[in-house]
Amino acid sequence: MRLDFDMALKVFISWLRLKQILLILLLPLAACSTLKTTYVAPPSKIDLEKVLALPESIPEQLLSEFDDDLLALTQNMKKFVASNVPEGASREARLDRLFSAISSNPDHKITYDSMATLTAADTFEKRRGNCLSFSAMFIALAREAGLQASFQQVDVPPMWDALSDEVLIQYRHVNVKVKLRDNSDGVIDFRVDRYSETFPRKILSDNEGLALYYSNIGMQYVVEGDYDRAFVASMRALEADADTAFIWSNMGIVQRRLGNLALAEISYRQALQLDPYHWSALSNLAYVYDEYGNTERADELRHLSNNYKLRDPYYRYALAQYSYRKGDYQEAIDLLNISIARRRFEHRFYYLRALSFWGQGNKKSAIQNVKKAISVSRSRSIRSQETQIIQARYENSLESWEKQFYK
Repeated sequence: MRLDFDMALKVFISWLRLKQILLILLLPLAACSTLKTTYVAPPSKIDLEKVLALPESIPEQLLSEFDDDLLALTQNMKKFVASNVPEGASREARLDRLFSAISSNPDHKITYDSMATLTAADTFEKRRGNCLSFSAMFIALAREAGLQASFQQVDVPPMWDALSDEVLIQYRHVNVKVKLRDNSDGVIDFRVDRYSETFPRKILSDNEGLALYYSNIGMQYVVEGDYDRAFVASMRALEADADTAFIWSNMGIVQRRLGNLALAEISYRQALQLDPYHWSALSNLAYVYDEYGNTERADELRHLSNNYKLRDPYYRYALAQYSYRKGDYQEAIDLLNISIARRRFEHRFYYLRALSFWGQGNKKSAIQNVKKAISVSRSRSIRSQETQIIQARYENSLESWEKQFYK
């Protein structure tokens, strides 16, 4: 899917203390929980070294293809900043001028492409990229303009695509945090429609951003069936950041595709040392034990993974969306009741519940819930054009329903 830059990119300044942010990356089904976990033996240091060792079947010359400088600036990028951002201006003014120079200039129009994971320089030159690519480009330009800019990641509601009956892709999101005053930050986002101030967020280091970049590329090669390049990209990701669970889980996927079942198992076990509640590692480790013939252990891990997914309010929200689309309104309401009990300040939950009640013919409850969605969206959302669009949708529903209810 592609969106024009001037439609998808928004800037918003939060005069609160903005906590964290968003990214697009590919990874298999994953999650967390506070319920009991199961013991998975940690791999040894020697085992981990085996996972990262270049297989004899992969030519060494492939290594040179994966030696990117994610945030490197070209001379054209430096000239762009120099001609558009005044040196003596305030941080807010520099950020505004940089953003305007990109968003208002037809020659710098960026096209959203979810599968285009590119460096900052390539994104600037090719005028396309996903959220991670755009974030890298903007960070590089912002730093050239003397601004303190960082990657930020946010845990967005689950969005999954199926590659097959066995493989799922989960999309996450990244954007840019720019330090302005002592108590304020600017946030630049390529897909502000996916952002909410209620989502958990965290700042990422440059190395973590590089790891996401390579892990993304590795998963894209998995989709294409080029497992040699998928391995080298995943190896580079772990060289940049070996402390993130899903990157190890992604390496497990690659090793399994290469036929290295034992190395896949080690990768999943390491992911679970970093995050004992990681859905992807649990699910994929269950497949490994299936292939070993240890179905009892596989069933245990699969059951645990399913329980963790159901603890996530956004996973239940995704299930509720599916139930609503197929017309099972009561099932959607039941799922949303649990989601709302666990996250009361998510306006999307109330609005979908309102739609579900309306589908049932329960107009009074539908009106009550859409009013709650409006109230929550006004109290919890940041200022943005996208927020205004969402609120207008809710208010239009309320107006239409009240006319029908009170006529």
